[in-house]
Amino acid sequence: DSATSESGDQQAAQSACNNAFALVGSIGAFDAGGADVVTKCGIPDIRATATETTRQRAPVTFGAYSLNTSLIPTSPFSYFKGLGDAYKHAAFVYLDAGASSLNASSFIKAEEKMGYKFVYTQPISVKGGLIPYDSYAHNMASKGVKYVQYIGAANPYAGQMKAAIDNESKNNSSFKPIWVMDP
Repeated sequence: DSATSESGDQQAAQSACNNAFALVGSIGAFDAGGADVVTKCGIPDIRATATETTRQRAPVTFGAYSLNTSLIPTSPFSYFKGLGDAYKHAAFVYLDAGASSLNASSFIKAEEKMGYKFVYTQPISVKGGLIPYDSYAHNMASKGVKYVQYIGAANPYAGQMKAAIDNESKNNSSFKPIWVMDP
């Protein structure tokens, strides 16, 4: 358990190097900490996904669910394209920290290659202070957003963002976007 920190990831990787023959199925928002450790000890690191660039580049790391722009799975996004033209009026909202920022960039680039048009992108600062979710939702509505994709922690950020979207929808009957969260 990396305890959601790079030092925790480094310690978990070192423990695996000392006690196991492989790492399997891991995912962590701050997985760069163990990248050098697994590379040096040579342990196979077969993750659900590598979230940070340093871990993605480790020669012993293999992600089953890639976040590299050219390897992002397209099936879910092909599905949403089949629901009408919402993908041409898309928004991407993400936590402006660690893996969320990197992943958002990768997903935006990959989905743009599929024809998605992001008319609104919004990083959410996690450095404290009041987050203007209502303002974000209003801005999305004013730009005609029909599809909102979110990457980041579910609580409290995703819940508060979705509540602001729902509140804006009550005031603006034409704003009923598809809401998609990361896996």
